Amino acid sequence: MMKKNILFAMALSFIFMSPLWAQENTTDTQEDPDFDIFYWEWLSTPMLGPSDQDALMGMGLLFSNVNRLYSFQAAPLSATTSGRAIGWQLSGILSHARNDFYGVQLSGIITNVQQDMFGLQVSGAVAYVDGNFKGIQHSGFLSIVHGNVSGIQSTGLINIIMGQQTKGLQLSGIINSAHDFSGAQFGGYNRADKLKGLQFGFVNKATETNGMQIGLVNFNKHQKGFNLGLINISEDGIFHPTYWMDQNQYSYIGFQQGTKHFYTIAYAGMPNEDLFEQTDYAILGVGLGIREQYKQIFLETDLSAQTIAIKQIPFESDNYHLSEHNVYPSYRIQGGFYLTKRIALYGGANWIASIDDVTFESEIFEGDFEQLSWKGTDFKLYPRYYFGIKL
Repeated sequence: MMKKNILFAMALSFIFMSPLWAQENTTDTQEDPDFDIFYWEWLSTPMLGPSDQDALMGMGLLFSNVNRLYSFQAAPLSATTSGRAIGWQLSGILSHARNDFYGVQLSGIITNVQQDMFGLQVSGAVAYVDGNFKGIQHSGFLSIVHGNVSGIQSTGLINIIMGQQTKGLQLSGIINSAHDFSGAQFGGYNRADKLKGLQFGFVNKATETNGMQIGLVNFNKHQKGFNLGLINISEDGIFHPTYWMDQNQYSYIGFQQGTKHFYTIAYAGMPNEDLFEQTDYAILGVGLGIREQYKQIFLETDLSAQTIAIKQIPFESDNYHLSEHNVYPSYRIQGGFYLTKRIALYGGANWIASIDDVTFESEIFEGDFEQLSWKGTDFKLYPRYYFGIKL
């Protein structure tokens, strides 16, 4: 009984204090507006201009247009506030706040706040905030914030943040765009001027990156972190076509790309005797590596997965297939020096592993090896030594 009396007293105090709050706020459009606990509109329209009516709750047959809101507003077509609003705003087509909004704004098509917002904004098509935003913004097609953001912005198609600073998360089906971004971007195309955190998508682009980019194509000008992708382009990183040949007369060509300290590599190899003929098999590999460089001297090490593409029988066929049970690890360590800014010579050692009863030992596994065992798994290590050139 005591709890019920306390809740009842709090509700009464909220209702009777609302007029006082309305008159204390002198920053809005009207100096001495009217106040209603419940304000109902039959056929009014926000096209007539700003309202001078403050309300604890506002509703309408088609439209609802009040000045300052202190609790709840709803209308089938549009709900509009002219002054500062606190609470819930719901509409079928347009939810519109001309001043600051604190709370939850929902609409079937468009939600719009012309100044700052703190809370949750959700629309079926477009969500828009002209000032700063703190909270969660979601739309079906397009989410836009003109100011700074702290929170989550998500959409089915395009997210745009025009303010200088963003802290949080962007999620989109196609595009995320921001300036100074601290957090994570997930989308098809992610763009940021300064990134501190993560970009994950098909294409990632940043001017300055302090974090990680994961995608098919990664672009940046200045990178402090790690890139993982099929193509990684950094103005102060590395992008090298490379060639090397090992002691067993196998030649490899590949592309090494990444930042100053991290890189990815993709390559293919075959026996030297088949270089100018149609080969029966080819070695394919992709891997990750780390590197250090001091002036013209560099040291690199990488771990990759290799497999063998075998020509289909009959050998007269031009089709190849990847051999089953023949993906095996390859580890390299190498050092070298740059003759020019682009051209470098290097040499190193390579170990490939054949796991007993798992790896099918094809022609690549030949020569001396060392039999080892680790946690009950037996495998062979085949050492290789090689030298090469980068361009």
